[in-house]
Amino acid sequence: MLNWRQLYLPHLWIFPRLFPRRNEQKASVLDSEQTYKQNCRTLLMVAALITTVTFVAAFIMPGGYNNNPSPGQGVAFLRSSRHLKWFIISNTIARFNSIPASSIILWGTAFDNTPYVHCYVTAAALTYIALQSTATSFMTGLGVVLPKQTYVHTMTYEVGIVCHVITCLLKVLV
Repeated sequence: MLNWRQLYLPHLWIFPRLFPRRNEQKASVLDSEQTYKQNCRTLLMVAALITTVTFVAAFIMPGGYNNNPSPGQGVAFLRSSRHLKWFIISNTIARFNSIPASSIILWGTAFDNTPYVHCYVTAAALTYIALQSTATSFMTGLGVVLPKQTYVHTMTYEVGIVCHVITCLLKVLV
């Protein structure tokens, strides 16, 4: 039976008993497992921070709430803004991708014999989506509070697009 530790040793796929492992191979397997454990810890912290930030951003709505005693009390002032709608959508996407990423790392490695590599890969993909959505939330949040500033809109969109492209290129190159 092939396990995840043997994936980097192709000769063990076909002839596992003909090529016994050496001490260096065992050490490198343990080192890679420690690396994935450390990466999972870091990713858990990042996902938890994204969850916290998006939770706070959902309750501190850009533009604020109507606090006057009236029929519209408690409703967001800028609820008709298209930027606010995009802010809510991107913030929700970020929140509901970072929560499963945290849960996969916490519960997947604590109660299951799932190797860290599986938890790490899945959680990293979810955290990547959450990071991109958080950046989009920030851009659209600026558009909500500064609706008539074309310079701000242009700069946030350009900087946002450049950041997304750089992140995608780094992901491909690394």
